This record gives sequence, structure tokens and C-alpha cells, in this order.
Amino acid sequence: MAPFTLLLYVRLRKKTLRGWLGVSFDLPGEIAKKAADWWLDVRMQIHKQHREAFDSFFMLTCWTIWRERNARIFQQMFRTVESITADIKEEFFQWKAARVIMTTRIHSVAKFCCSSKEDVIYQMRPLSKIDSRKLLLTRTFDVDEKCPDQLDEIIYAILRLEVVDSILSLSYCDLPPPIKTCMLYLSIFPEDYMIDRDCLIWGWICEGFVAEKQGYTLQEIQPAYVGYDGKAGACRVHDIVLAFIVSRSIEENFVTIMDRQEMSFRHDKVRRGSFRNGQSNETVNLSHARSLYFFGSLSWMPTLLDLQVLRKISSLDQNLQGSALENNHLENIGSLIHLRYLGISLTEIDKLPLPEAIVQLKRLIYLIGNGLILPDGFGNMEALQELSGLDGFTSCNYFMEDLQNLRQLKVLAWNCLADSLCPPTCLLKKFEIEGTEGWFSKFPKWINPSLTELTKLKFSIQQMKEEDIQMVGGLPSLLALSITVQQTPKTGLRVSRSGFPSLTHLHFSDIHGPGLMFLEGALRKIEKLELKFTVEKALSAYFGFGCGIRHLSAVKHIIIWARFKLAKYFFEPMMNNGVFDVDYPRHLMESTIGYEVTVLRNHPMVEINML
Repeated sequence: MAPFTLLLYVRLRKKTLRGWLGVSFDLPGEIAKKAADWWLDVRMQIHKQHREAFDSFFMLTCWTIWRERNARIFQQMFRTVESITADIKEEFFQWKAARVIMTTRIHSVAKFCCSSKEDVIYQMRPLSKIDSRKLLLTRTFDVDEKCPDQLDEIIYAILRLEVVDSILSLSYCDLPPPIKTCMLYLSIFPEDYMIDRDCLIWGWICEGFVAEKQGYTLQEIQPAYVGYDGKAGACRVHDIVLAFIVSRSIEENFVTIMDRQEMSFRHDKVRRGSFRNGQSNETVNLSHARSLYFFGSLSWMPTLLDLQVLRKISSLDQNLQGSALENNHLENIGSLIHLRYLGISLTEIDKLPLPEAIVQLKRLIYLIGNGLILPDGFGNMEALQELSGLDGFTSCNYFMEDLQNLRQLKVLAWNCLADSLCPPTCLLKKFEIEGTEGWFSKFPKWINPSLTELTKLKFSIQQMKEEDIQMVGGLPSLLALSITVQQTPKTGLRVSRSGFPSLTHLHFSDIHGPGLMFLEGALRKIEKLELKFTVEKALSAYFGFGCGIRHLSAVKHIIIWARFKLAKYFFEPMMNNGVFDVDYPRHLMESTIGYEVTVLRNHPMVEINML
């Protein structure tokens, strides 16, 4: 999918020229070249068709930006164009009227796009009934006013959204009660918010929406609620569906939304609070609140002593620099005896270690932060199932002893001295070692097929042997694997038909080369393969880039990250009259990998990025 679409509109002295131009910038590394080529092509077209001076109007619109990253890409593109073609800026702003417009439905992205004081955010109002009718008729019948008489009532019903609302109501009423509650929970999130799957499911569990069944754990039940098959990591809710869910949630007092644009106070008691865009209200009674969700900074925060029934605190601001929760907000954290979920990774909390009273939270099952330092005795929180963002380098005195007491732990993500680690349970579903210092010196014995529940594994290791990759391949439930290695056998780590029966995503980084050799029938369920290596070392150690990709019959997406800073000296014998073709390593790699891909029936998408 293209990050955005560009619309060029130019009005000349005698004629208006408009058109959809621009289009897909697939790889950030190629933005400069594509942007320059695109802009120069546009200028040539305009000057060829209209040689008279530009004296009226020029507008460049970047249409529907969903993320700050895409806005940054557009800004990078425009800066690159200016640097490549020196006269563009002067030519562009000498026209009598010139504008660059970026459109988005996300307020934080709009703020990000404002790089100077002259930039203005224009907030569009909803269309009136008359304008809505004109738009619908124009799109449907290519006319502004008239439509077939027999369809007039239908058009009227569509404009009032009665048909859509009726369909959604019927579908909603037909849902089982537990699913209804899980659906209403989506009203917590703002429009167009990217909802992390794990965050959503843990929210359901902590709120008690997922009912237990005999013989099944909550984690075994929840995939049925979202139809999860191990592929989707996040989701968004359609605007119309979200509007319906929000109206039902407010009507049933499921959630209270505090926003600059919308304040819902139909009931005196707040059961769940969704604070958005820095909006808060000191008059709101939160003593009965079961969960609080923060999107952005707040001017006021209730003391935790007033929130005795609170089960969940979560800061979910993905876009803004500010954050709702600060150091003083965690005072009296030990008084929240019902707290099950504490998410503070996107906050201003930097006073570490966390308060000693946190070990009193016997029911806490989810704790995620950024550089968390836990006090001695955190092993008393025996209900913990996920512990992420943990700082193992500056840990407490009895860190490993406390960690061993967390017998229910299923998700562990930290940065630490990897060799000192021994997970406390065979129930682990996800394990990640983060940071650049957490390296295994040798393959740990505890990573073996006895971890039957493990679905995601990420680690770094100095040296990996053939038997090590076979041990990882024996993990029966592993879906996603990320390995960074410094040294592998010269023949590569061979992946056979018998290994990795469930793996769908593989990231493998080896500075010396691809490092892997896929044998016939390997990785029967693989969908995404990502390899990272250095070009000249790959050629010197492995004599090429071939790694048996032609045997991966199920792969859909292949991403190659290749570093070739020293490639000029390695390829010196191949230089033509002393001139080094910087594209040669890329072309060599494309031809090698392209040859292997051509034999695959499903024609996977291939991306090659030169670092």
C-alpha cells in the first residue's frame, strides 16, 4: 500500500491543469531518487504543455496521511527534491499563490506536519445534509441534484445512516453476551487508532470479559474472540462501526469519553474513563472507575487512594511526545489491591526503581514499562503473566530469585546479561532479549522443545552451531523468530524439512552473510523472511547470496537488508576504467535472489535495501 497519494493542481493564465501524480514510495531508501524523478517529470510536462509563465495558482496536496512516519517521509522527499534541483524552491515560491497541503484525520499527525509558525491546522466540519446529498448523487449517478424516483427513499435512508445503523444493530444484538462486551471495549480507543492485538486481549482478560472454561486457560480461549491465527498483530475499527460502538457504550455507561471535541457525561458514575488530547475534568467522580486509559498528557490526575476498585491503568499514547502518567502518580500504588494491568511504557515515569509498595499487588498480571527496575520482593506478585521492558542490568539484589518465583509468567521481554538468565517456567509464550548488550555467549540449554507454548522468540548470540538451529527448530508452536548472530559455520546453518513446523515469520541477521541454507521442503508455513548481512563478507565467506530461497514454497514476502560500505574495495577488480558502479552489488544480489524466486509458484514480493 502506498504511504500516501499526491495531488498536483496548477492553474495557469489560460487553462487549469490538474491530475493525480505521484504515487507509491515503497522503500524509504529510494525516496530521494523517485521523488526527484517525479518532480522533474512534472515540471517537464507542465513546461511542455504551457510555456507561458505561472501567474496564478499552484497547489501540492499530500492526501490522507495516517502516521507521523509517512508525514516524515513526505517532508524528506520534498527536502531531497529541493537539494537535487536548486531552482525548485525559488521557482515554486515565486508564483503568485502556492500552497502545500497535507490532509489527515489524526490530530497528532496534523501537529507534526506544522514545521513553522505560519502553518495552520484547519479542522473540517461534518458535511451538511445538502452537501452530503450532492456528494452521494455525484459519486453514484454523476449528477448533483436528481436521481431515479424509485431510489429517492433509499438515498434518503442512506444519508440518515438508518440502513447502516439498522444492520449494525441487528448484528450486534445477535452476538453472545461476552462478545458484545468485548466489542463495546473498542470504544475506549480514538478514531483511526492502531490497536495492538496483545494490548486488546490483555485488556479483555484484566477486565474479566473473557470467561474461563474448564480445562482451558484464558490465553487459550481468547483467540476465538478475535479469530486470531498468529498473523495479525494490530487492527483498526471502521469509522462507521466505531461510531455505532461509541453510541452504544455511552448509552450503557460502558465508557466515559473526555475529549476536547466530545464529552460524554450521561451518568454520574464513571466505570471506564478514556482521556484524550490532554482533556481532564476535576469534577468527574472516578471513585467507581474500573479502568483508566490515557491518550496524551493530562493537566490533572486523581490520587490513587481515590481509585480503590481500579483494575487497569494504561497509557496508550502512540503519537504525542507528552504523556499522562508521571512519577508522582505512582504514589500509593500499593493501595490498588484489585489492579491487574499497569502499562507505563509510554509515560514520563523515570523515577526508578518503582515504589516498593508495588510488590503488594498480588493480582497484577500485566506489567509493561521502559527500563523498569523492580524492587526486591517482586517475586511476591505471583499472578504476573507478562513482564516487559525490564532493565536487568541495574536490577535489585535478589533479582533472579524473585524472577524464579513468577511461576505464571508467559511473556518476558528485557535487556540483561543473557547468560545469567534462566526463565522460571515452561509456560513461556513469548521471550525477547532487547538492547545491544544482551548477547548469549553460547546457545542456552533451556531453549529446547520442552517449551511447548513458546510462539515468539528473539535473542542475540555470539556463535551459533548446526545443532543449535536444530534445537530451535524443534519448538513445536514457534510462529515468529528473530536471531542476531556474530558467527556461524561457513557452510551456513542448514534448515531442513523437519524443523520449524509452525514458523511464519523469520528475521535472521548475520554480519558475515545470509548464514542460513534452506534445504528442500524447509519452512513449510513461512510467510515473511527477513535477512540482514554485509555484502562483501557474504561473498568472501559464502561465495554468493544464494541460501536456498527457492525451496521456500510458502513464502510471500522477502526483505533483504544488505550493507555494502566497503563493497567498493571488494569489487575493485570488477571496476570499469576505474569507475565503480554503486549499483553493481545490488544488481548482483537481485539477479541471484531473483533467479531463486522465479521458481516459486506464489511469486513473493521481494524488497532489497542497501544500508
